[in-house]
Amino acid sequence: MKVTTCLQAVDFQTLLAGTMNPEYAAEAEQHLSACEICREAMERQIGDHFWWVEAEGALRQGEWIEHEDTYNDGAPNPAWCELLGPTDDPNALGRIGPYEIVGLLGQGGMGTVFKGFDRSLNRFIAVKVMLPHLAASAAARKRFAREARAAAAVVNDHVLPIYGVDQWHGIPYLVSQFVCGQSLQKRLHHEGPLELEEILRIGLHAALGLAAAHAQGLVHRDVKPSNILLDGTVDRALLTDFGLARAVDDASMTRSGYLAGTPQYMSPEQARGEAVDQRSDLFSLGSLLYTMATGRPPFQADTSLGILRLIDEDRPRGLREVNSNLPAWLAMLVDKLMAKRPADRFQSAEEVANLLQRCLAHLQQPKTETIPRELLPKASWVSRRFVGIGVWMLLLVSLLGLGRYAWQVTSEPEDIIEGSWTGENWHDITMERDEFDDVRGAFIDRKTHSKGTFTVEWSRLQQRYIGPWRSENGARGKLSLRLVGDEIRGARTVRQAKDDTNTSRMPLLGDVSWKRAIEATEMTATEVAEAVYQAIYEQNIQGLKRHLADRNALSPDSPGWVKRIADLISTVPLHHPKMIVEADRAVALFQSMKSPEEIRFQQGEDRLGESCHFVIELSRLNGIWCVWNVNLWSEARAKQWEEESHQRELARQQRPKPRPTIHLAAPSTEAEKALASLEFVFYQDKARRKVPAVLVDTGEGAIAVTSALAVLAPPEVPQRIEHTFIDAPTRDSVEARYVGNGSTKELAFYRTDESLGGFRLDEVATLEVGDSVSVVQPGSHMIILNDAAVVTKRNAWMSRSVSESRNERTEYRDLVVVNGNLPPGTVVFKEGKLAGIVLWNTGANATESFVIPASRVQQAVRGIRASDSEKQR
Repeated sequence: MKVTTCLQAVDFQTLLAGTMNPEYAAEAEQHLSACEICREAMERQIGDHFWWVEAEGALRQGEWIEHEDTYNDGAPNPAWCELLGPTDDPNALGRIGPYEIVGLLGQGGMGTVFKGFDRSLNRFIAVKVMLPHLAASAAARKRFAREARAAAAVVNDHVLPIYGVDQWHGIPYLVSQFVCGQSLQKRLHHEGPLELEEILRIGLHAALGLAAAHAQGLVHRDVKPSNILLDGTVDRALLTDFGLARAVDDASMTRSGYLAGTPQYMSPEQARGEAVDQRSDLFSLGSLLYTMATGRPPFQADTSLGILRLIDEDRPRGLREVNSNLPAWLAMLVDKLMAKRPADRFQSAEEVANLLQRCLAHLQQPKTETIPRELLPKASWVSRRFVGIGVWMLLLVSLLGLGRYAWQVTSEPEDIIEGSWTGENWHDITMERDEFDDVRGAFIDRKTHSKGTFTVEWSRLQQRYIGPWRSENGARGKLSLRLVGDEIRGARTVRQAKDDTNTSRMPLLGDVSWKRAIEATEMTATEVAEAVYQAIYEQNIQGLKRHLADRNALSPDSPGWVKRIADLISTVPLHHPKMIVEADRAVALFQSMKSPEEIRFQQGEDRLGESCHFVIELSRLNGIWCVWNVNLWSEARAKQWEEESHQRELARQQRPKPRPTIHLAAPSTEAEKALASLEFVFYQDKARRKVPAVLVDTGEGAIAVTSALAVLAPPEVPQRIEHTFIDAPTRDSVEARYVGNGSTKELAFYRTDESLGGFRLDEVATLEVGDSVSVVQPGSHMIILNDAAVVTKRNAWMSRSVSESRNERTEYRDLVVVNGNLPPGTVVFKEGKLAGIVLWNTGANATESFVIPASRVQQAVRGIRASDSEKQR
């Protein structure tokens, strides 16, 4: 049905009630955007001049504050491509003002959010652009400008900062910080109710953000999960979208009939269109806590008007009725926040933040931190003094009768805390005992790269290791650690150096989650294979990680992947594998089992049939056997591997001379000392991946080159990498940028303006058939393996699948083949000179590797230098 005439009164009612046919509703909303007569008719019913502009977003149900990259596999969406201007950057989608647009973050009924890059400040930003048809409304533009002013006025760690606002071809846009994360709404959608500690932490951060806004005289008026952004790099929640924020003394705040906000999270006075103040935001904060605790909003109905009626007249179902495991004090906190009368609620966000801070401290340290008195039933603390004598008598009896037992259960755990650990915020954590039996530790902060120290001791009372920590940049705090096997969990307080003069500010609380670093153990290939098999069978992620060659290989989806493999191998009884060991490589071949339907797919050149074998492939690095691949082989491939391994064994026995022993040596030449690694941080899941690289000194900084990027997911990988860091052997890691005008399908180049050393590509080695080469394998800690492989072929070529869905393959030519199975990215040397970089290791029978000659690296770097010189001219 096409809306060609003005709307009737019944149309307004059905549109507001949400009962209008969706197709007709979309046309009605479009008509309202263009028809001033119909807007005035609706405004007379509601009573506010800007009602339609404020309500349109809610009617469209658009959630679009998601700072996660959204990639379209097909053609670009013309609806938002029209907003972009031309750009000379091949890696950008277009341009808005001075900003290069590199991705789409979200879309909604009011506008579009892009991921942009600010060249002048060398940082990523979020660019929020109004939709063109809304930008034609003066009222809409006024709201957009008000959002920028309101958000810019609030400076706080838990409020998304605004960098500026401008216009692009007459359309206003807003520039804010880009945050690697997702909205609370999206997390609740995927995970459901959150853990208690997460509820308190996110609620605390939201309360701190509201307190900062209220201190500026602003009321947010739209506190809801989609307006809480969760930073994926640190444990931080940010308050966003001040589009409905108004000053308390704004005339519209006291005008009756004014309706703004999202219905499910409105306060009763907001739902009635009455005057609101900061306490209205506190009601919404209570609804937010309720949603996090239960996984659903407190008020639900079929229509928006039905929700508003419930908010005004009814009480939501009690928290503990929905989830009896939730503590009574949390239910009391939420009940008071959601009191119908503003006078019955807490009176400030700062007060709520203080209570949440103390509740979080109690949850993390229940022995020393108590629940705030305000959240306890009155009788429980009034009568406490009268039962004190009885408590002490019971305690005395317990101590006399169970003294020995108490001593045993409060003694230090048998698990050893000394050793090496790693965590999300700190890494390279080492701990050892001193002469006083205290545990002293050192760490490196991942974010600031500053070093720090700490000292902890076992507390029998708290059943934890506690003590102070301090960083060389002045940050300090306290640690509370709990040791369980190969994991340390707990909490730390953080007080920055600038807080020394402001003792009234409370320190921030953060989670501690450390994993024991993998230490070398002398195990045979069979022992390692059986340990990994057992770990997968039991779905023990930590046990699996302990034996991986690349400890960062497991992604956030690894538990699900491990479960699928565990379900598969559990169809046959536990058994010992058949081991095939050849020099520094081994394969563990397990019994045949039935292939599930969903995994009978094409795997390279090997199609799984009705049955398959579970296979663990191992390599020996620095004398330590570790796993570099877990795979499924068809019956045919398993049989072929066994036959060829047997033939190779017979050939070795018939040789007059054994193959030269691989010798280990430290890097000695300029080229060998230029080894480094590149660490990639991906947009989608924040996974990290390290690959080997070699540094080239350009005279004005350094270039790191690798081939490993070509085998990750070509050619989209550079666009899906958010940050890249170069780790040089003797330097802290530095961020690098992708060199698009020099990189090829085989080689990827990243550069930094900092001087990291490296070598000049004036002379490289040429590989000939029969040459012996040296390599540095990933995980070998920069140790050279001399005579690791022999060149068997030159001018070779290979092809591999780029996209199975589109049946695309890429050919690589003019390669060199060596007779070792070397991981992609392995740097190859000949007589101390750079000879090449391994591209791929899927040669015939998986016993050969393809190498990109060093001359190609030399040629590409010269091309980059020539391009730099051309730009300078």
